[in-house]
Amino acid sequence: NLNDNKLIELFNDNISSFRQLCLFSTRDDTRRYSSLLYAYILSKNQTNLLAIDELIKIIQNINQRFEQREASIIAFGYICSHLKQSNEYLNNGKNLFLKIFFDNQNDYILSILISIGQLARMNCFNNDDELNIKNFIEKIQIKLKTINETNRIKEKAIQTLGFLAVCYRKQSQNIIDILTQSLVDTKQIELQLNIGDALICCILGVDTPLVNDPYDIFNQTSSSNNNKISTDEYEFRSNLIEYLIDRILYYSSDINNSHSRQAAFLWLLTFLIHCRRPYLILTYRTLFELKLFSLQTNLIYGLLDQDEFNQELSCKCLIYIYEIIENNELELKFNNKLFEYFTDNTRTYSNQLTTMVYEHNIQQINIDNTQIIFYKELCSLVDLLTIEKNFKSQLFYSFLYLAHENSIWSTTRYGQIFHKNNYEKKSIDFIFIYIEQLISRLYRLLYDPQIRIQECIKRIWNKLFSTTKQIVIVEKYFSIIFNDLYNDILSSRWRIRESIQLALLDIFRMLNRKLIDNQYYIKLFQELFRRLLSVCDDTKESVRKAALTTINSFKQNCILLACDPATTISNSMTEDEHKARGRYVLEQVLPVILNDGLYNKNEDISKFSLNTIIEIIRYGDRDTLKPYCTVIIIALFEALSTIEPDIFNYASMKLSASEMKEQIDMARLHCARSSPIMDAINTCTNQYIDENIFDELSGKLIDTIKHSIGLTTKCLIGQYFITLSNLYPKISSKYVGKWMAILVNTMSINSNRTLRKTYTNVLGTIVRIAKRSSIENLLQKISTWYYQTDNDYQYVCALTLNSISQSNHDILLEFGQQILPLIFLAMQENILNTKDDNEQQEEFIWKNLWIEHTGSSITGIQTYIKGIIDNIRLAIEHHSYTMKIKGARAIQMIGETLKMNLNNEYLFILVELLLKGLYGRVYEGKEYFLRSIETICIHCKYVFIIIMNLIFINNFEKLL
Repeated sequence: NLNDNKLIELFNDNISSFRQLCLFSTRDDTRRYSSLLYAYILSKNQTNLLAIDELIKIIQNINQRFEQREASIIAFGYICSHLKQSNEYLNNGKNLFLKIFFDNQNDYILSILISIGQLARMNCFNNDDELNIKNFIEKIQIKLKTINETNRIKEKAIQTLGFLAVCYRKQSQNIIDILTQSLVDTKQIELQLNIGDALICCILGVDTPLVNDPYDIFNQTSSSNNNKISTDEYEFRSNLIEYLIDRILYYSSDINNSHSRQAAFLWLLTFLIHCRRPYLILTYRTLFELKLFSLQTNLIYGLLDQDEFNQELSCKCLIYIYEIIENNELELKFNNKLFEYFTDNTRTYSNQLTTMVYEHNIQQINIDNTQIIFYKELCSLVDLLTIEKNFKSQLFYSFLYLAHENSIWSTTRYGQIFHKNNYEKKSIDFIFIYIEQLISRLYRLLYDPQIRIQECIKRIWNKLFSTTKQIVIVEKYFSIIFNDLYNDILSSRWRIRESIQLALLDIFRMLNRKLIDNQYYIKLFQELFRRLLSVCDDTKESVRKAALTTINSFKQNCILLACDPATTISNSMTEDEHKARGRYVLEQVLPVILNDGLYNKNEDISKFSLNTIIEIIRYGDRDTLKPYCTVIIIALFEALSTIEPDIFNYASMKLSASEMKEQIDMARLHCARSSPIMDAINTCTNQYIDENIFDELSGKLIDTIKHSIGLTTKCLIGQYFITLSNLYPKISSKYVGKWMAILVNTMSINSNRTLRKTYTNVLGTIVRIAKRSSIENLLQKISTWYYQTDNDYQYVCALTLNSISQSNHDILLEFGQQILPLIFLAMQENILNTKDDNEQQEEFIWKNLWIEHTGSSITGIQTYIKGIIDNIRLAIEHHSYTMKIKGARAIQMIGETLKMNLNNEYLFILVELLLKGLYGRVYEGKEYFLRSIETICIHCKYVFIIIMNLIFINNFEKLL
C-alpha cells in the first residue's frame, strides 16, 4: 500500500539527484518535472527548510542562471501550495511571485504563471491578496490580447485565471468576460479548450474536478458532490451559467466569423461534458432548457458550416444535449425541430454548392448544400426503418456521432474526455441491430458524388466494420445490396444514379463471380444491360461518364467472361453447362445491343455497342450468333464510316488537288481495312455465314451501298464481295449479277476516283463467277460509258477492263467481238501535248490490253474489223472533237497496218467515213482526217487502181 511516507523514504536517499536535475538540467521538460518531484519531497518533510531557503535565495538573486532561477520558482510554488495558510513561507512566496510578475521580468513569466496557478488551484489566496490579484488579472488580460506572447504562456495564463475564479468567486463573471472576449477570434484549438476548462472553474468553483492536483493522489479529499451548496452559491452559479450560455449564443450566431463560432462550440462542448452530470441534471436543468432551442438553432447552422471541425463540434454538442433531456415532450420537440431542417420538402435545393439561403436574425447566410444533402440522407436512412420515433432519433444521433471524427481528439489530452461514457461503442451496437435494412443504403452512399459525403459515410463504415474488409461485408450482404442497387438504377435523382454506377463498378470488378455463377442474376442481365445503356444517355455529364465506365466493366468482367469458352468460373460447372451459360448470356444481351445500343443517337453508346459486338464475336457461340450475323455485319460496315476521324472527311472534301484527295481517301481505306472492325467482319464471314443467310445478307449489303453516305463503307462492302466470292463461289454466283449492277450504278452517280478504282478492281475479280448475261451487260455498260463526255468514265472503263484482264484473262477473249474493237479505238493517242498521270496510264492500259489479247495488230484488226469499223463510225459521228480525231487515227492505223490486205468493202466504208468527217467547221486536230486519207491513198493505191480499172472495163463493155 503506497502512501506519502513510503514515497518520502524512497526519494530521500536520492534527494540530491532531484536537486541536481531541478537546478542544473538544460532540458525544459526534465527541469520542470524534476522541480515537481523536488518540491513534493521538500514539502512533506519539515527537516528540509534549508533547501527551501536555498530556493528563495536563488529566486531573489537576479544574477542567477536562468535555468536555476526558473526551476526554483516552479519548485517553490509547488512547495507553497502544499503549506497551510498560516505558514510564513506561503505568504512570502505569494508576495515574491507577484513582485516578480509586476516587475515585468518576462523571462520568468511562464514559471510565475505556473506557480500562481498552482497556488490558486490549492485555494491558497485570501482576502489580503485580493487587491494584488485584481491587478494581476488586469495584466493577464493585456497579455492575452498581445500577439507577441507564445501560446504556451497564454495557456498557462488561462488556466491561472480559471483557478483564481475558484479562490475569488466574485471575480468569476469578470474572468468569464476576459476569457470569452480576449481570444474569441483565435484559430488555436488548444487555447479554446483551455478557455473551456477555465470557464468550468468559474461556474463550479471548488466543485470542479479540474482543481484537483493531478500529482497529489494520496491526499485528495473526496469530491464535494455530496456537500449541499448554499442558496447564495446556487443563485450565483445560476447567474453565471445563464451569462455563459448568453455569451455562447452570441458568438455562435456570428455568421461572418467561423473562428468565433468554433470557440463558442468548444466552450459549449466543454460545458456539457463537465457539467451535464451531476450538476446540470439535478440542479440547473430548468435554466438550461430555457436556452435549449436557441442553442439548437445555432448548432444546426454549425452542422451546415463550411468548416468540418465546426460541424463535428456542433454534432457532439447536439448529441450531449439530447442525452441531457429527460422530458419526453421536450425531447420530441427537440428532435422534430432538428429533422424539420433536413426533411422539409418545401425547401428547394439546387445542384450547386452554397445556394441555399436561410434567414436568421434578419441576416442571410449561405449554407453548404453538400452538408444539407448529407443530413437529408441520414434522415432518409433512418426513415427506412419502421420503428418508434425515439429509436429513430437515437439511430440518427448514432450516425451523426460516427460521421464526425477529427484527428485532434486522438492527439490532445481532451480526446478521452470527449469519448466519455463510451458513446461510440453504444452507437455501433445500436446501428448493428438494424444493419440489414441499412447496409445497402450505406454502401451506395460510400460512392456519393460529393466527396465530403463520401468521407462522412466512410468514417461510419470504418467504425462499424473496423476489423473487416469492405469486400467481405459486401459479399455477406450481397443479395440485399445488389437488388437495391438494381432497383434504383433509374432513380429520378442524379446523385443516386451516379452513386449506383460507381457502386456497381466495384461489384463488377470484385464480385463478378457471384453474378455469373448464379442463374438468378444472369436472368437480370438483359434488363440490367438495358438500364445501364439508358443511364449512359443521362442528361448529366458526370452520370454519363460513370455509367460508361460501369457498363464497360460489366461487359468485360461479366458478359465476356461468361461467354469465353477458355474460362472456367466455377469448378463445379461442366463444360457443357459453361457453354450453355455463355449462350444464354448472349441471348440476353445481344438483342439489347443491336436494338437499343448500336443505332443509338448517343455517340458514346453506339461506339460502346460496336466494341462490344467486336469482342463478343471473338468469344461467342456459333449457334447463338448466327441468327444475328447479317445485322452484325451490316452494322459493322456502317460503323466503318462513323468511327473514322472527322478530319479525314473534311480534308477529302476541302482539298482542291485531286491527287491529294485520292491519297487521303486511299489512306482512309487502308486504315479501315486494318481495323478491328474488319477483323470482326472476316471472323463472322468465316464462322457464321452459310447458304441460309446469304440471301438476306446480299440484299442488306446492296441496300447499304445505295443508302450509305460513307466512302469507307461503300468501298469496303465492294471489297467484301470479293471475299464472299472467294469463300463461297458457288453460292455467290447467284447474287454476283446484282452485285455487279449495284457497283456499276454507284460508279455512274459517284464521281469519287478512289471509289471508282476500288469498284473496277472488284468488278474485274467477281466477274469470273458471273453469268454470261451479266458479263455482256457489264461490257455493254463499259461501251456506253466510253462515249460519255466525262474523261473519268473512259478512265474507269480502262481500269475495269484491265482488272478483268488481270484476274480473268480469258473473259476478254471470249467476248472479244464485243469489247476488243472498243479497245482498238481507245488505244489511239490523244492529241494533247500535256497529259497528266492518269491519262498516260490510261493510254498505257489500252495499248497493253490490245497487245495482250490480239498478239499482233494485223491479226487483231482483221479479226475484229467489223466491230472496229462500227466503233469508228460512232467516234466520227460523236459530238466530241477528241472522239472524232480518235476515229480518224484509228482509220490511219488500219491503213498503215493492213495496207493491201484491207477488204475493198471495208475500204470504201472507211473512205466514206473520212470524207464525212471532213465536213463541217475546222477545229484543232482535224488535219488527222487528211492524214488518214493520205495514208489510205498511199498504202491502198493499188486497190484504187484495180477498182478504177474494173470500173473502166465495165463501162467499156457496156459501150461495146
